[in-house]
Amino acid sequence: MSRKCRKIRDALVLMAFAAFLCIAGHYEYFSEIYIVSAGETQTQGESRMSEAVWSAGNEAIAMTEMLEEGGEEETAMSQMTGETTRITDLTEAFAVILQGATKEFIAGYVIDESFLMWLDAQYGEDTIVEIAYCVMEQEMDVNEWYELTGNSIHVLWLLYCQDTGFQSYRLDNVYWIDCQSSEEIVISFSGDFNFADDWCTTEYMEAQPNGIYDCFSEDLLAEMNESDIMMMNNEFTYSDRGTPLSGKDYTFRASKDKVELLSVFGADIVNLANNHVYDYGPDALLDTMDQLSEAGVAYVGAGEDLDEASKIVYYVANGKKIAIVSATEIERSKNYTKEATEDACGVLKTLNPDKFTQIIRTAKENSDYVIAVVHWGTEG
Repeated sequence: MSRKCRKIRDALVLMAFAAFLCIAGHYEYFSEIYIVSAGETQTQGESRMSEAVWSAGNEAIAMTEMLEEGGEEETAMSQMTGETTRITDLTEAFAVILQGATKEFIAGYVIDESFLMWLDAQYGEDTIVEIAYCVMEQEMDVNEWYELTGNSIHVLWLLYCQDTGFQSYRLDNVYWIDCQSSEEIVISFSGDFNFADDWCTTEYMEAQPNGIYDCFSEDLLAEMNESDIMMMNNEFTYSDRGTPLSGKDYTFRASKDKVELLSVFGADIVNLANNHVYDYGPDALLDTMDQLSEAGVAYVGAGEDLDEASKIVYYVANGKKIAIVSATEIERSKNYTKEATEDACGVLKTLNPDKFTQIIRTAKENSDYVIAVVHWGTEG
């Protein structure tokens, strides 16, 4: 049954109940008339009144059933009840939303009249009224925002911030993408990859007539490039600085220009929370992040300090907001890959999970989906 139809039904039930109360309020008076004028007993008077109320109730029930069946009866009753069963005034709709919406329904955002006016300008009065009905009828499913506008409440808030300049910090680390299909979002992942100089796979690649294109099938490269979001684990550094960490068996460093190879895979984002991105120390890690930024490739899991290493990267795709976070716990030793601190670069570690779980909670509060990438295991 439609929302408007349910309201008409409820109005009829209330009307029938009101009629009952009216009759009940004059019950004693009617009973006395029956006794004096007709010589009936009180019981007979009560019986006759019960029959009258029962008849009225049956008529109300019959009308309600007709409404539930839909069709012409619904249209007719809508015309009869008129404005009393519908919200048509934006001021009234605003009041319903602002006073009744739960924190969960608005995802904790500062929904006010300014936002609702923006929403009206973008999606029309009917959208506002439908949202008000959701609130009024206590049917506050957060997915209603997406159903009505094609955007989740998280995406709507980003668009509002973008248009108005309000809370502009929320636009940091947000990437807007056009998906291959409006029906799905395709996210692909690869494991470790390594372009380190003097490493066997790199030497093989460089010896091929067509370089990297001779190392991967056309079908695989096509699938990677057709992904809406392509994420890879960057298990080395792009730098010409630093020295290998003392005592570490394997250390990987590639020349800075190797970052250009990421475009062959269609890489959108890389994970830096691993046990080789710090192989040549802090300078090489800083170079790596600079090279990725210049190439337009996002990264998570490492930074020039703990704040950046903890950052959440967001993607907006097909009206939904996706968060990606990353951490590592593969090394038990503190002698090699350094953990980022408030004043030193490094990776985000999660051997003690408290910091990472809080980052995941924050991501969940601000997005529709959260992808947590953890590079873990036992090594060193």
